[in-house]
Amino acid sequence: MRRVVFSPQLDAQVVNQYTRLSVDPGSSSTLIFWKLDSAIEGIFVNGNSVPISVFQGLLACYIGGIMVEMAEIGNLQQLISVSCPRLLGSLVFDHAIILTRPMPPIDNTHEAIARARGRQFWVHPINMLREEHGHIGQLYEELRQYPEKFYNFTRMPMEAFDKLVDILGPYIQRQNTRMRQAITAKDRLLITLRFLATGESFASLHLQFRVGKSTISGIVRSTCRVIWEYLQPISMPSPTQETWLQAAAGFQSVANFPNCIGAVDGKHVRVQQPPASGSLYFNYKKYFSVVLMAVADASYKFLAIDVGAYGGTGDSRVLMTSQFGREVLLNQATLPPPRPLPGTTRPVPFVLVSDEAFPLMTNLLRPYPQRGLDARRRVFNMRLSRARRFVECTFGIMAGKWRVFTSAMQLDEATVDSVIKAACVLHNFVRDYESSPDLGLETHEALDDSTVNWGSGRPSNRAVLVRETFTDYFMSPEGALPRQFGQPQ
Repeated sequence: MRRVVFSPQLDAQVVNQYTRLSVDPGSSSTLIFWKLDSAIEGIFVNGNSVPISVFQGLLACYIGGIMVEMAEIGNLQQLISVSCPRLLGSLVFDHAIILTRPMPPIDNTHEAIARARGRQFWVHPINMLREEHGHIGQLYEELRQYPEKFYNFTRMPMEAFDKLVDILGPYIQRQNTRMRQAITAKDRLLITLRFLATGESFASLHLQFRVGKSTISGIVRSTCRVIWEYLQPISMPSPTQETWLQAAAGFQSVANFPNCIGAVDGKHVRVQQPPASGSLYFNYKKYFSVVLMAVADASYKFLAIDVGAYGGTGDSRVLMTSQFGREVLLNQATLPPPRPLPGTTRPVPFVLVSDEAFPLMTNLLRPYPQRGLDARRRVFNMRLSRARRFVECTFGIMAGKWRVFTSAMQLDEATVDSVIKAACVLHNFVRDYESSPDLGLETHEALDDSTVNWGSGRPSNRAVLVRETFTDYFMSPEGALPRQFGQPQ
């Protein structure tokens, strides 16, 4: 505490510079008050200056910036008698004066707060013109007049976008405050979709939408999490027996592969090397990635996905450690019971189809090795490839629609996972509004590499028997296709 001493003879001009707080004369019940907007400079009692330290107990809360304190005169007398006994003899309580100097007014303007935070502007002048010149204010309303342009901008039809706003709006809308108007749910969704559709940097989107870079970063992160949380139960629910049976009917109708409940494959999503990760994310293609493992049906939609495995992890291990891999292939909890192939009587298990990167299992078929193929095995590989291509085409459609997959994501690991999951569930959501498969976008580069053996151990005899059963069926009159023998269909 600093000491401020005033002359016993107070000059009227000096006193007028202060705010005089009178003390009611009386006994020990008299109260002393002081204001929060005033800084106590000194205390004058009967012509004698009293050090501020004497009143430390009374002023501590105020000096700490907390609420108004009150002190009884009786307590004041006791405090002075201990700290300044020389004043006690001449102390008269009905002539006490507290002198205060008014505090400078607090600047609560946006610019003052920005300066206090080390920023030049509270809101950059470019961002202040968001409604007049940004994509949100002008371009969006113009695009709604041209459905094709709107589709190219958001990568979905207008009715799909409007439905998405209705579903997610309550969960991504923020509250308006006295400081600023919140970015609406529609605008937050529009920014996120544009990021997924182009893969542009936040700095680029900042200039297009006239929204701060850090704000865009937060919008993309939070909106992707909300998309997965609230859209996944609608567009990608956990598979049930009914789901698998519907998928099997689709493969039977489109790919002529009975008892096939899905095509499984993985996709390496290129990312920037995470800090202190070593070679965990470095894959055999010589770049850093995380693995998207997925099961697709014959309508080019995802049935189940697993995201986040290290790029250096083998496909079979990623599949077996994933949730749907454990449930479907190991526990077989949701799989339908075996049923005969069309035209036969012997029950055959339902299966997933895959490439050489995966092991042969009872419910997971992979092609025969390329060496020493006879006619039977060559036909089986061809029929398996017809069914397996659906997952590769699904990856291609998704990567063609959401161009964020075409370059390395400059995001942290958790946000990368959220972006991938959001893109997958949005892919399923938009597929319900599209009439054609749209396969001309780009093809997916499969994960398999003939020089790498990703298999794990020798297949079981039952797994070998299941594959042989399908091989014989595709050569039988009940399951053969004219095209497989080089004849017109």
